[in-house]
Amino acid sequence: MTAADASSDLTPVVDMRDVSIAFGNSVPTVRDVTLSIEPGVSAALVGESGSGKTLLAMALLGLLPPGARPVSCEIFFGG
Repeated sequence: MTAADASSDLTPVVDMRDVSIAFGNSVPTVRDVTLSIEPGVSAALVGESGSGKTLLAMALLGLLPPGARPVSCEIFFGG
């Protein structure tokens, strides 16, 4: 078994699937984001100003600001 094989067997610490976030009834600000972080892996979320990095992090923590709502979202912790 190689290191790549071993890491593919790990259950992600965080697994976000098809996350979309909108304000009110508008078109989603964040659309269809999928992110998986495995144990022992450091990850960075990089993007232009206003691209939704903070909204995505706040959705992960369950702290969306007033007026923001998840349009679609699956978030799993530790499997």
